[in-house]
Amino acid sequence: MGDTEQSIRYALRDHPELLSQVTKCLRPPYGKSNETVYAWAIGMGYSISMWNLDTRDWAGTDPEDILADFSLKLQPDRVILFHDGGENRQNTVEALDLVLHEMIMQSYEVLPYCTEAGQAIIGS
Repeated sequence: MGDTEQSIRYALRDHPELLSQVTKCLRPPYGKSNETVYAWAIGMGYSISMWNLDTRDWAGTDPEDILADFSLKLQPDRVILFHDGGENRQNTVEALDLVLHEMIMQSYEVLPYCTEAGQAIIGS
């Protein structure tokens, strides 16, 4: 985690205005965690960040199908999981655009979950 954070900070060396976007939150791959993962994260000053609405964008699903499934599950206080790495993410980018539009049309406020100040507290 420390090496990754250093690499990100180095990559942003010419863009100091973006350093506030580097956070001390960790989303464990596949949501797999245990007491050891939590202990290491806490020891390094990180919070474990989990989600409660998986868009399954990683499965190569069509953006319209992602939106349809998402719309059925949308409700207040959801932490939405999208992926930003790996293979071609064109469907993810298109689905994110559709999802954000839907949320805005339903008057939802989109807030960051993890910031430089720490992790947000999400309601029930």
